[in-house]
Amino acid sequence: MAILIREHGGDWQEPVMGYDNEKALQEIILAHPSLVTGSLTSETRTAVACREFQSGVGPADVVVLEAEGNLTLVECKLASNREVRREVIGQVLDYASRIWQMSVDEFEQAWVKAGGGSPFEALYDTDGSIRAAVQENLESARFKIVLAVDGINDDIRRIVEFLNRITVPETGVVVVEFMRASSGTTEVLIPTSFGTDYVEAKAAQGKPREPREPWNGHDWYVAFGEGPDGRSWEDAARYGFVSAGGGEWYSRTLRNLPIGARVFVYLPRHGYVGVGRVTGQAMPFGQAEVLLEGTSTRLAELPLVGTYGSLEDTADSAEYVVPVDWHSTRAREQAFWKKGMFANQNSACPLRSRFTIDELAAFFGVDP
Repeated sequence: MAILIREHGGDWQEPVMGYDNEKALQEIILAHPSLVTGSLTSETRTAVACREFQSGVGPADVVVLEAEGNLTLVECKLASNREVRREVIGQVLDYASRIWQMSVDEFEQAWVKAGGGSPFEALYDTDGSIRAAVQENLESARFKIVLAVDGINDDIRRIVEFLNRITVPETGVVVVEFMRASSGTTEVLIPTSFGTDYVEAKAAQGKPREPREPWNGHDWYVAFGEGPDGRSWEDAARYGFVSAGGGEWYSRTLRNLPIGARVFVYLPRHGYVGVGRVTGQAMPFGQAEVLLEGTSTRLAELPLVGTYGSLEDTADSAEYVVPVDWHSTRAREQAFWKKGMFANQNSACPLRSRFTIDELAAFFGVDP
C-alpha cells in the first residue's frame, strides 16, 4: 500500500517507513495495549502492560493483562529479522508454555521484577476477582498470542491459520501489522490484524459461557473507594452522596447513574455498607449540593473528614458527586459480605446478580 504525506498544502511526499528497532514497536504497544487486545470482548477496556516479562526461557516482549483477567502475550519482530518467518513462532509458544506453568503469585512476581509494579494493584483488584481469573487462565492455558510485526507475509498468514486450526479454543493466535510512516514531525500508525476471525470462530465452538443474568433496570452497584488522603464513607453516609473521580475512567460510570436508581454501595476490602435512591445528577465536587435538614447545601462548605480533589480540577480529573437518599447505611466495621456476591472495579454498573440483590435486600430490610 502506497502512502503519501504533505504538510500545509505543500507537495506530496513519500514518508519514511518502518522502525529503527524492535524496541520502538514494543514501546508503542506498552503505551497502548488496546492495540493488541481490541478483538477481545471487554466492557471496561482497561488493561496494563509490561515489557521484558521473564518467562524462564527468556523475556516475552510485552505481556498485557486486562481487567477481566484476560492475558495477551506479544512478540515483536521486524521484517528485517529473518526470525519473523519461523523461529518467532517457536519462541512465543515456548514463552506461553512457561507462563502456563506459573502460579498467579509467580506471575505477579515476574511482573514486578519487570518494573511494572503489581498489575493487580494497578487494576484496583480490591476483591481478588482479577487475581482469581488470572489463576484460572494460567491453569487453563487461556491466552491470546500476538505476533506484532511491521509487515505481514504469506508465511505468517499460513502459520497463524494453521495454529488456530490445531489449537484448543482457549488459545488464540493473531498477527498484527503495525505499519508506521513518518515525515518531518508527522507520524502515522496503521494497525492491521490477521487471524481474529479464526480465533473468534473456534472460541464460539468451545464451551458455551453461562448466559448473563437479566437486569431489572433499576438496581445499581457502586464502589466507594476510600483512601487515607481521599474520600470517606463517614462523609457519604452522613450527608447522603456517593462519589468517584481522579480521572475520566473512574468518574464516567458514576455519571451514568440515573435519578431514581437504587444503589447498593460496596466498600472495597470491607463489603456492602448502604442502599439508597439517587436524587440528582452527578456534579463536580465544587458544584455539588446535598440535602441537609431539608435545605440544599454546598457539599464543599460542610465539615468533611475526607478530601475530594481541588476546586480547580478539570472536568476529566474532578471528583464527581451523586446525591443519594439513604434507606439504610452501616459503618465500615459492620459491612456485609458473603462469598459469591458481586463486586468489581467499576465505580458504578448495573447490578444483575440475583443472589447479591436477595442477600442485600434481606440484610438492609428492603424489597428484593
